[in-house]
Amino acid sequence: MQKFKLPLYALAIILFSATQTMAQKLDHVQGEIIVEVRDDKSLNSLFQDLFDGSSMRASSGTTIQTKEIIKEPMNLWVLKIDHTKVNEIEFLNEITSNRNVLQAQFNHITRLRAIPDDPNFSQQWQFINTGQNGGTPDADIDIELAWDFATGGLTTEGDTIVICVIDDGVNLNHPDFGDNLWFNHQEIDGNGIDDDGNGYVDDFRGWSAYEDNDNVTVDGDHGTQVAGVVGAKGNNSIGVSGINWDVKIMNVRGEGPEALALASYAYPYTMRKMYNESNGEKGAFVVCTNASWGIDFGQAEEAPIWCDFYNMLGEIGILNFGATANRNINVDIEGDLPTTCESNYLVGVTNMNRFDDKHQNAGFGVRHIDLGAFGQQIHTLTLNSYGSFGGTSGASPMVAGTAALLYSADCPDFISFSKSNPAQAALVIKDCILHGVDPNEALKDITTTGGRLNANLAMQNLLSTCGSCAEALGNDIGEITDERGTLTWFDNNNVGSTSMRYKQLTENTWTEVTNVESGYVLDDLLACTSYEYQVRTDCQSNPNTEYTYSRIFTTDGCCDIPAGIMIALEGEDAILQWEDVLAATNFEVQWREAGEVEWNSIDLGKDNMYTLEGVTACKFFELRVKSECAATSNESMYSEIIKINGECEGCTREFCSFGVKNVSDEYIESVEIEDVFVNQSGVSETGYGNFLGNFEINLQAEEEYTLNLTPGFTDVPFDEYFSAYIDYNQNGEFEEEDEAIFISEQFTQSAVSGNFIVPTSAKPGITRMRIVMRFDALNGPCDELNFEYGEVEDYCVTIINDFDCSSTFGAIVTDTTETSLTFEVLQNDMAQFHLIAIREAGEVDFLIATSQINEIVIPNLIKCTEYEYSSGYICDGETFIDSEIFNIRTKCDVGNENVEELRFTLFPNPSNGDLNVSFDEINQQDIQLDLYSNEGRVVFSKFMLSGEASMAIDMSEIPPGLYFLKASMDKKVSFRKWIKY
Repeated sequence: MQKFKLPLYALAIILFSATQTMAQKLDHVQGEIIVEVRDDKSLNSLFQDLFDGSSMRASSGTTIQTKEIIKEPMNLWVLKIDHTKVNEIEFLNEITSNRNVLQAQFNHITRLRAIPDDPNFSQQWQFINTGQNGGTPDADIDIELAWDFATGGLTTEGDTIVICVIDDGVNLNHPDFGDNLWFNHQEIDGNGIDDDGNGYVDDFRGWSAYEDNDNVTVDGDHGTQVAGVVGAKGNNSIGVSGINWDVKIMNVRGEGPEALALASYAYPYTMRKMYNESNGEKGAFVVCTNASWGIDFGQAEEAPIWCDFYNMLGEIGILNFGATANRNINVDIEGDLPTTCESNYLVGVTNMNRFDDKHQNAGFGVRHIDLGAFGQQIHTLTLNSYGSFGGTSGASPMVAGTAALLYSADCPDFISFSKSNPAQAALVIKDCILHGVDPNEALKDITTTGGRLNANLAMQNLLSTCGSCAEALGNDIGEITDERGTLTWFDNNNVGSTSMRYKQLTENTWTEVTNVESGYVLDDLLACTSYEYQVRTDCQSNPNTEYTYSRIFTTDGCCDIPAGIMIALEGEDAILQWEDVLAATNFEVQWREAGEVEWNSIDLGKDNMYTLEGVTACKFFELRVKSECAATSNESMYSEIIKINGECEGCTREFCSFGVKNVSDEYIESVEIEDVFVNQSGVSETGYGNFLGNFEINLQAEEEYTLNLTPGFTDVPFDEYFSAYIDYNQNGEFEEEDEAIFISEQFTQSAVSGNFIVPTSAKPGITRMRIVMRFDALNGPCDELNFEYGEVEDYCVTIINDFDCSSTFGAIVTDTTETSLTFEVLQNDMAQFHLIAIREAGEVDFLIATSQINEIVIPNLIKCTEYEYSSGYICDGETFIDSEIFNIRTKCDVGNENVEELRFTLFPNPSNGDLNVSFDEINQQDIQLDLYSNEGRVVFSKFMLSGEASMAIDMSEIPPGLYFLKASMDKKVSFRKWIKY
């Protein structure tokens, strides 16, 4: 596992709710994205983009964990982010649009498709059904007739036939496997070395994608039963038989999250690819895989990588079988993974019972479920013995086992073809099985073939390829353009007279073509149209054959939404590029600054690249693209909105998080800073409103603003508490004491308002503002209380602060002794050091004392001596000292007062109204009174005339906070703290 500490897109938190409804919808490993990149260089470039913020809104501190899944046939990685801190949906969208990423998707979770069943049957009725236990006679697969021709094991060229079972593990010690388990004898067990160079260390027993080792024996209850259907040793006088008497079962442990499934498929892919490339000297002759697991209601369009993997497997000769859902649903409509993946190299299987009926709890679909097979209460191995096995989990390996069996048929032409053209050979095996089904009323019009598995007919179809009149098996439409496609099949000069017919998928009238040969070109097709075609082969011995089941293909030329959008930031330019769309005659780009309503439109013609200028720091933009196709007078929908921003760390860095909130009853209706901005936000989907960069919000230091917050309710009002914060010091944290700009004093069911002043200590630039509304209680700026009902919104604000270190300063003498003076310098958060400049009266040079805190002690002074002092700061390496100089005297003797100090008191202190200033004696001169804010700014100045000893000052207009009152007369000066609440 590698870790990259990278700046990352700091967006809304999106957690899956703990409610039952949301839990049922969780279909992927939260925070895990599977990405396909071209090579490791592309992966490094992807991380560089993340680091630079070129395709992401960068903010430091978020960890991305990465793990390689496979190198071939795809370079796949899992990126793991903290889904409690990063909006994984928007992160997926950003990753998908990155120029270095070919494909990206969530890491979906698969589930085993076994269902509990009654283990009382002791006969394998699925092979020969004589009506035992009340079944329907001949409701079986005629396997005994197929065994008359082959029982598995080797091809005619001596290749050891291997079938890969991907499941939860296997009991390698079950006595009825005999020698039918595959072991990698090119690997030395346990030596810690990749002996065969396949990229897997010590993969002697197969592979566990869970643990990255060959421990395939964990669990194994389900996997043992599946493997038993495929290849329990036959004719060995022990227990039961599988479809194959002899075969090698490659065990891969890896159903589960989708990344594990992909890693599992990668192992047989690697071994078969090695076998092909080494002419059988390395690897394994893996002919098919079986997956008796999947995702109920899974949508193929959400799993492009998973679905595309079947094409990769097929290209090297591996045919794949998948069990559909154990639910009575039309998967064509409601979805299922993997069986709805659009791949010619995937066969979807539903479940049949001993009465030759589709089981009531088994999926169907005329487009994606190819056939039925017996899987309900079949008899096979259990983990340690024998018993009943049920569900589509049992049906799928019945068909997969038949595919492996066909490779052992005595047909040298086919095996030779499988070496030179493994992809089409896999389709030949598929056709042998699907052309050889027994028609079944229960499956008619709800499956592709309308029939169920018959192993003997599949065997006869394979053997016919070596006869005098073979069918056009393995036929496929390839080289598809917008107006044509090419039909090919396994052609060994034995194929009879072949006809085909085709039509638009939505039409009823077929176009029939007779006497076609492999390589026939269908032309004059319509662009962007789905077609259905069927093939028929006639021989003199059988002149009246019927057309095969339908296959479907779609021509190119659709006015598709531009895909593969990539973004690169170069200076202040954002360069967008996307994949070309064949039918497009013009691409329209629209852009706008975030928060604007109107779009700016640009027509590019056929150019699929656009440069957006002026992407300066903290400028946020939104873009989208669509295709326009003149030939069809059509246009696509716009792409998803792509968000781009200039570097803006102060706002987009990582802040503390919030989980998903329930906004079904209450939410933030609007946020307003009067005369600055207003956002009628309304309800969000997740209880988090991400408005970073959507508004221009400029706040001036020392200015007072009014914040208006309005709750919204679906039905009846509820008791709500508001709080609001601005990260004034831009440290990525909301400090409740100093950065709260509004806190509810009590609950409300209507709009609330409050005033706040931006302190002069606020760091100028872009920073984050957060608004929190919680039902029935106050909550801080983070989610430490994990509240459920309410909403959170984030905004970027720009602090404009003209205050600098050259402003007027001040210091309070807090303690005087005979040999030391203690000063409290007015706090300045922008200063690196606070300072006191002090000298003995009459001297020229000052002694400079500095401190990172604002309390400074000057030691080693002379008692009863007058000193002159001033205060100041060091900012950015430059020293600033106040021009005004004050006098102070060290004490002469203990108990003597310093006569140079003005002695006065303030009361009440703290105060919310008038402030009374009272001196110990009537002053003989005018005294200047200056009130300083905690940031060192003079709030007001006033003179107390000679002859007065006290004064009442109206402080009602002064905002709450910490202040210092400075009294000065001639060279005498004193400070007093005062708090306004």
